[in-house]
Amino acid sequence: MMRKLYLFVTLLFSISSFAQDYKAIQQKLETMYETDQRYRIILDSLFTKAKLEWSDPQIQKWVPIAQQQDSINLAETRTLLDQYGWLGVDQIGKKANESLFLIIQHADSSVIHKYFPLLAQSYELGQTPAKYYALMLDRLLTDLGQKQVFGTQFKKENGRFVTFPLQDEKGVEQRRQRVGLEPLAKQLKELNG
Repeated sequence: MMRKLYLFVTLLFSISSFAQDYKAIQQKLETMYETDQRYRIILDSLFTKAKLEWSDPQIQKWVPIAQQQDSINLAETRTLLDQYGWLGVDQIGKKANESLFLIIQHADSSVIHKYFPLLAQSYELGQTPAKYYALMLDRLLTDLGQKQVFGTQFKKENGRFVTFPLQDEKGVEQRRQRVGLEPLAKQLKELNG
């Protein structure tokens, strides 16, 4: 009887410990989300509202700052992913889960290759939104020089945004709808304003 009581108390403490860990991780990732987005919002407004080019000094002033913050966020995120795996929405909430996605999505190809299987597994378990899976899969495929599935990766040709090559172009709108992405035609119209 004492042994069962001991096991029950031990289990209770470990569940409580995990909950505290997840809460701390959630807070950390939500803070990283804010820093990740802060510089991207600034850069985006310089590109879209001020219509500045990549080489403009105003943009170049912000790039190293954003890159430094990306490096800090990535180091912390890799540590979390290596220790806990890809934590789902039910464990750390939507914003923290999105932070995991954004930080890895903004990293280089080798990082995406390493962590995509964790995201894919979390998606398969219903713990990570389908659109994150779609975005990262397309990024991975285009980085490998392969055709993307969902049409989420774009490049500029003749001053206009176009998609990187697609698998089964006719079915892309249906695939996008299935994962919660807006229609491709609408997104291209917005990008090309």
